[in-house]
Amino acid sequence: MAGFSILPVGWALGLLDGSLFLLFVCASLAYGLCLSLATLLLEELSFRPYREPRDLLRLTGAAVLENFGLRQLHSWWRLVSLITWRGRPQTWHSAPRQGFHAARSPAGVGRA
Repeated sequence: MAGFSILPVGWALGLLDGSLFLLFVCASLAYGLCLSLATLLLEELSFRPYREPRDLLRLTGAAVLENFGLRQLHSWWRLVSLITWRGRPQTWHSAPRQGFHAARSPAGVGRA
């Protein structure tokens, strides 16, 4: 997230050349794309979970699109959650049971 915020500010202030800024952005997207595609390739070679070539093609498309906005948004959510967490202990809250008071079982179901 630091790179996503520092690079545009440096470019806007004239501290970073436009072509160098574009190179950093392209390198970041290419690196993310390589990670996504390599992960998909390793899963396919290891487990072969996708029987249809169409499924693998759709996942490849999703891996490409992931790098244009979704990965950055996910990084933002992780940063916000890290800042708001601030070392608080995790607690679980219980949800009161409502039950199915009006529901009736069909004839013969649940009888011994």
